[in-house]
Amino acid sequence: MITSAGIALAWAAARRFMPYLIVVTAAVGCGLGCYWAGASRVEAKYTAIIAKRDAADAAVSLRASEDARRIERETNERLAAVAAAYQAEKTRAQTEFDAVVRSLRNDSLRLRDKFKPIVCGVPGDAAAPAEGDSYAELRRDDVEFLFREAKRADDDAIALNQCEATLDALYQAHH
Repeated sequence: MITSAGIALAWAAARRFMPYLIVVTAAVGCGLGCYWAGASRVEAKYTAIIAKRDAADAAVSLRASEDARRIERETNERLAAVAAAYQAEKTRAQTEFDAVVRSLRNDSLRLRDKFKPIVCGVPGDAAAPAEGDSYAELRRDDVEFLFREAKRADDDAIALNQCEATLDALYQAHH
């Protein structure tokens, strides 16, 4: 229970400590006020610095992104040109091959090899060939086989050239 004597005793003790309590409260209040004022000023300063840095980073990022898109576009253009050249060369080779095969089949083209005959007979032998140039003709099946193999080799060479051109285009895009 609270009595009047207890209240009087508490009031007397509070009156003695009151000035100290006011000074301590004022000091703590001033300290907190200065801290908040300084903290907000420092926060504003560093917020501005961070905003400038973020803007610079965004500009660098945008420039890098634009450069990457430009390089990608140029690379794709180079690769498209290489692919178009490859297709054109492949079509040309196929057309040439088809023309040769057509000529072979309608007998307007024959493969012959000129050679000097080798005389192996006994002197005075009636079966010995005469001196002079002779020709040997390959059979049509053999000629077609040789042309198919030559076309296959040409196709491989064209494909290798296309690979080399692709690598060159990629190298040029990055250097």
